[in-house]
Amino acid sequence: MTRDVHVSAIADAVKKLCMEANVSLEPDVLRAFDRALATERSPAGKQVLQI
Repeated sequence: MTRDVHVSAIADAVKKLCMEANVSLEPDVLRAFDRALATERSPAGKQVLQI
């Protein structure tokens, strides 16, 4: 059995997932940023890590 999927549905799903991937971070990544912030010496580096 085959199923037709419209190109626009795929494009919309890919767009949504790409946007989500750019703003959503896993908890382990957030913890890594927190650890990096705690050891960063550069004021500019600290500013970047706080974003």
